[in-house]
Amino acid sequence: MVTAPASDPRPTPEQLTAHVQFDVGMTSRAGVLLAGPNSEDIEGTDVLAARSDPTAVDSVSTVDVADLSSGVTTVVLAGKERLLGRPPQHYGALAKADAPLPDLPVR
Repeated sequence: MVTAPASDPRPTPEQLTAHVQFDVGMTSRAGVLLAGPNSEDIEGTDVLAARSDPTAVDSVSTVDVADLSSGVTTVVLAGKERLLGRPPQHYGALAKADAPLPDLPVR
């Protein structure tokens, strides 16, 4: 799933929680990767909400800089990880990222 930058006004905590619950619900069918164009700010976004949620953090992968060319590459690599059945990870350059990108090569 690709998300948008935080709107103005920002989504309410209840809206972000609903988005994250939807993302977690999708994990029963497939590996979920949540990517957002958040290179300027991650506050008020689905990506940070997922990284902060105790259930989502262990079931949904995230990429926080999908609006940058490096982020697009990271989305592809993280998506391949999920297709290979690897556990969720959080990539990018902002709050609560595990690493800038997956370990290479992704096989």
